[in-house]
This record gives sequence, structure tokens and C-alpha cells, in this order.
Amino acid sequence: MTNQEMAGLLVVATVNVTPSVILLGEAHACLRKGKPLGRLFYGAIALLLLQLACVGWAFLVEPDWIETTRHTLTWAHLPPDTRVRIVHLSDLHCEDTPGCRARLDDACRRIRDEKPDLVCLTGDFAVEPRGVAMAASFVAEVAALAPTFCVRGNWDGGPARDLHRAGGIWLERATHRLTVGSTTLGLAGIDFWDDGALEAVLPEVAGADLRIVLCHTPDRMPEAAARGAHLYLCGHTHGGQVRLPLYGAVITLAATGKRFEAGLYKLENMFGYTNRGLGLEGGTAPEIRFLCRPEVTVLDLRGPG
Repeated sequence: MTNQEMAGLLVVATVNVTPSVILLGEAHACLRKGKPLGRLFYGAIALLLLQLACVGWAFLVEPDWIETTRHTLTWAHLPPDTRVRIVHLSDLHCEDTPGCRARLDDACRRIRDEKPDLVCLTGDFAVEPRGVAMAASFVAEVAALAPTFCVRGNWDGGPARDLHRAGGIWLERATHRLTVGSTTLGLAGIDFWDDGALEAVLPEVAGADLRIVLCHTPDRMPEAAARGAHLYLCGHTHGGQVRLPLYGAVITLAATGKRFEAGLYKLENMFGYTNRGLGLEGGTAPEIRFLCRPEVTVLDLRGPG
């Protein structure tokens, strides 16, 4: 955890604890002096009610409120008539719950409506064994709509290693060339655990019009830019899952901290995109989202003009 993330946690803890401290202190002072409760007490009550409303929103509303995010990306070296559409999703974190099933159905409808040339899924498909079957069904359904390229995340060991049987094209230190119109895409995929993969795979797509890296984590984004990639797609951070106004992600669990926490970035001649994810962190993490809606990303790739 970076120093920035520690600072964010401290802010969250302070905001949550302060109203209770004020309530107890004000109530004690008023009772000791025999005075009626003052405005500070009622202000703290209002703040506590606001906190409860935010908690309810974070648990009950935002985790299932998917947002479709759109960006048009241009490169000067491409022909002016270049038209390529990518739909990018990450961090499905499938589990056998009604909320997860509803999110998958919603995401699949959105993908179908966008009519993409390809779909990229950047890891963390399931958090429990029954979720693996749900993820497999989703991958198969999406692969029937458009060429679908997948890489593994840090949750994708064990039973999830059989997901490649569901369909899609799995890039594990591997490459694939896809032609869309007159544009050749060179897709290079690396596993979450494979530190030396970029050096190995990017030369294999050197002649492609667009070199696209799929990786679960944003940690290798600077290296990909330095090695001549044009587009880097990742997830892992969930956008923080909980974000603060004017600050952003509290925790990202990425080695790069908040640097590539969510959204679009430009490094040299490369665009990088960190998807906020569709699902929720597994294990003992609370299943909440706040100011960080689950995301389906639509990227339209263009030439100049």
C-alpha cells in the first residue's frame, strides 16, 4: 500500500469517527452542565444520517448501476478511414448471487448493442467455484458476438484456469493478429504473474498498425509505452471501488498506487485505459461501491481527421 493510499484510509477513518466523537463529547458536556443539547449535537446527528445514507447507497445501489464509458482515440500514423470499435471489461469477479447474474446480463446486452469489432476481457473472472461456471457462460456468450480476447488476473488460478474451454482467445504470453477493415491489430497478452512477458511478446506484433497490450494490472503501463505499444488495456484497481470527492481512489492494490487508478491515460504515443471493473472485490472485502460505478468501456479507434 502506497503512502497516498494510507493517507486516503486515514481521511476515511477520520470522517467516519468524527461525528461519533462530537456526539459523545457534546452530550456529555450538556448533561454535566444541565444544559439542552446544542446545534453541534444536532449537526453531528445530521452528519451521521448522511453517512448512513451513503453506506446504504454504496451497498444497495451503486454496485449494480453499470456505466458505459466512451472514448475516441486517434493516432496520426493511421489511415483517415480507420474505424475500429473495442469493448473492454475487467474484473467480473463472478459469484453465485442475483446481483452478479444481473450485472452479467446487463453487460452482455450492452456489448450486443455496441456491435464491437472485438471485446477485451482483462482478468479476474471469478471469486468462487460456482462463479467460474457463470464466467464461462458469459465468455461463451460474448465470444459469439465478436472476437473476444482474454487474459488472466490474480484471482484466476485454480478452477478458473479451465475458463479457456469456454471460448474466446486466451493470450498467455501470446499474440494474435486481427484485421478490421484495412487496419491490422496486433494483440499481445500477458498474465498477471508474468514479469518478463512484454519484452517477449511485443516484438511479435511489431508490424501491426496498432499494437495493443492486454494485462490485468496497470503496473506495466509505462514499460508498454516505452516498448512501442499503442494501447494498453487493464483493470485490477476497480477504480478504488470507493472514491472520495476531489481525491479519487482510496485503495488500488496496484504497485503504481493512484497513478493509473481509473480511466484514460496518455504516455508518449500510447493510450492506457484502466477499467473500473464490473464486479466486486472477493474475500473479506465489503461488497460496496461509492462514486465508482461498475463499467463497460467502449473505445473507438480512429486515424487523423
